[in-house]
Amino acid sequence: MLKIAHLQNQIKSAIKYDLEDDPYAKLRFSAIAKQQLAEINNLPLQNRHKALTNLKKQIDERYLEEIPLIIANLPNKNTRERQQAYYGIMLLCLDDSLTINDSQQLNAEQLAIYAINIDELIENNKIKQIQHEDAQNQINIQLLAFLINNNFDSQLAQEIVANIQLILDNKKL
Repeated sequence: MLKIAHLQNQIKSAIKYDLEDDPYAKLRFSAIAKQQLAEINNLPLQNRHKALTNLKKQIDERYLEEIPLIIANLPNKNTRERQQAYYGIMLLCLDDSLTINDSQQLNAEQLAIYAINIDELIENNKIKQIQHEDAQNQINIQLLAFLINNNFDSQLAQEIVANIQLILDNKKL
């Protein structure tokens, strides 16, 4: 019973602290954990431990079924986590229909490609950030231009960039 309580605390802690750089993963794993923790008391003791261990592993690996394979299968964990965070930010900023302007909708794969492009844009500018104080503004301008050039509504593009900036400010991805 102590192992189960310990695992439950580890899960809650991992969601609260380890997912700080990925608001979408934090939101999704919070919902998943809440549901599973509510259902777990109906399971036999051995199955409770197994279910909690699997959930903890999913959180540690940040495995979410809805993340497109183009991101989820990346071998480099840091790159995968950054791109998944950018993908998640866009999902949080978009409505359920994935509409990016008055007429255009995306599918998950297209959104994943945008997340990859955003990650590459930011990573390519990290050296400039060290050299120039104004580099972060340049990154934001480039991100806005990228999104608007890809038909994102101006207000939506600004919201996405602002959320990415919050993550970059809080924890360097």
